[in-house]
Amino acid sequence: MIENLKCPNCGGPLDTAKTEGNIAVCPWCGNKLLLSGLSTGKQDKKKDEEEDDDENFQLQYYRPQLTVEQFEAKCQYLFDNDPLLPDDIFREINFKEIKRVFLPTWVFRGKAKGSINWYEHDKFERRAVDEYFVFRTVANRTSSGFVPDDLIKASKAFELNFATDPETMWCDEFCEEYLPSVDFELDDTMSNLNNQHRLFRESMNDLYIRSANIGQSAKTIACNVEYKFDEEFDEVDDTEYVPFYIIGFNYKGQDYHLMSDAVNGSWFSYHLPEDKQRKKILEGVEFPNWAVILLMVIYIGPPLLWIFGPLKFTTLLWLAIPAFIIIPIICWIATEKAKEKKKAIIENAKKARKQ
Repeated sequence: MIENLKCPNCGGPLDTAKTEGNIAVCPWCGNKLLLSGLSTGKQDKKKDEEEDDDENFQLQYYRPQLTVEQFEAKCQYLFDNDPLLPDDIFREINFKEIKRVFLPTWVFRGKAKGSINWYEHDKFERRAVDEYFVFRTVANRTSSGFVPDDLIKASKAFELNFATDPETMWCDEFCEEYLPSVDFELDDTMSNLNNQHRLFRESMNDLYIRSANIGQSAKTIACNVEYKFDEEFDEVDDTEYVPFYIIGFNYKGQDYHLMSDAVNGSWFSYHLPEDKQRKKILEGVEFPNWAVILLMVIYIGPPLLWIFGPLKFTTLLWLAIPAFIIIPIICWIATEKAKEKKKAIIENAKKARKQ
């Protein structure tokens, strides 16, 4: 029996005598803790009762498919092709050891309904939100000793990384037999469920605001979206352990990290340095202003001359027909030129980085 066991989430004392098998529930914050390998004083139960209890301790895990070499290749590809990385990244970078860790994850489902409201140019604008969501979150984003703080800030609570055909194992078998064979550590701490819901709402609100294409002059932006979660979720039975690779590096005195799903190889989160000047240039290469002005002249000019000037209706029609042919051509040319300019900036950045 371990005495003075404390909850890693809130620091409150835990009574292992009141556990259910290997799961201890904190009476103060509701956090559930996996007590792998600990004696709970219930070994004298009948065998059939132990088997019934063990059904609650099954967890789903995903077998790693991505090798360390493949993860390193992913990192190299990202560094070679990210146009926002500084050109001196390879001269100043210092990589650290790769961490291999199984992290507990939860998958939530529910309904988001409401609207994004704001004022722009003294006009009220509204975007409706009405959708069903499914998202996976690392269940210990705020209390994990494995996930660095910069990744927690960069990651989104609604990131989805589904793997196929999950396998099921008993907790003891998973921790004692499987983990050593794959050289992965296990992070069995979990944060409070209500805290995960709060993080999800904050991330989704930010996503909806950014996706509404709100102008820089907008004022009093309000996200009035309600999130209703499905109530069938169980923190223990629905816990799925997913293997991740985490690597850190130091660039000019600041730490950065990358985190990849070790099952399907997708990026879960990463934090990289950026060339701020190049980012500003790329964000500014959009549809040219001259093209916008020309379109406005073609669309608005002739009708105004017809209404307030000597332009006849038949002449207006003769102007309108070629205008509808010319406008798509102008839009296509302007778009292609913007693409070519962006491509040139990115290619020059890659060449400078390789040199």
